[in-house]
Amino acid sequence: MIYVDGLDRKRGIAFNVDPDLMKIIRPPSACDRRTVGEAMQFLLEEWLVDVAADFAGKCTLIALALTIIERSLLEQRPAFFVIAGQRGSGKTTALQMVLEAVTGNEVAAAAWSTNEEERRKALLSYFMSGVPYILGTISTEVHR
Repeated sequence: MIYVDGLDRKRGIAFNVDPDLMKIIRPPSACDRRTVGEAMQFLLEEWLVDVAADFAGKCTLIALALTIIERSLLEQRPAFFVIAGQRGSGKTTALQMVLEAVTGNEVAAAAWSTNEEERRKALLSYFMSGVPYILGTISTEVHR
């Protein structure tokens, strides 16, 4: 288990876990199909209740959240691109909600530059600083 208080030397992470949280964390042996199903039902129908996405879209948002939570364990990380058929569908709002819940911090979003070189420099600086996520909005002109 890696969620015990103290320094995890293997990962180089110091964990400071709230004792009340430690009381409710279940061991892996307690995660049977029913328990996982109940957790998924909570995440899909309560946590993401206001997100206008289908089952697969909500599962993708859950995977995104788990990837950020587990980023210290992953040597390489997947990237998530959230798209919708029209502007104003709630993509940025859904991502801000998920990212704030996962990181505990207010989320910043920025529009991508239409200049490819500026986007490259921005991405490089983000990756070098080790940010847990990059939330950028992109217009259809940049896609082309």
